[in-house]
Amino acid sequence: MQLLRKATDDETPLKLALEYRLGAINELAHSLLSFMNEIGEVSALNLDDGINLHHEVLRYESELIRRALQLTKNHQVRAAKMLNIKPTTLNSKIKRYKIQI
Repeated sequence: MQLLRKATDDETPLKLALEYRLGAINELAHSLLSFMNEIGEVSALNLDDGINLHHEVLRYESELIRRALQLTKNHQVRAAKMLNIKPTTLNSKIKRYKIQI
């Protein structure tokens, strides 16, 4: 993220603030686009072989944890709040699913 810089003679503080906000919006848009692209990469289920519900639920939970950690830049307390679970529960699931931080 860019930092606010001091205005030069031909720039107003309002113009700099607008430049900063547009940069922040641009960065957020790129992050959201990247996240949406990753969601599209989720593998499709092969219904011909049947579905192991337990395995799929574990895979989904693991993926949710990875996404929350990614969005919070691996900050476990914020990721736990995002997932509405206790940080200790999140930590045990990270260990159980062997998620690299």
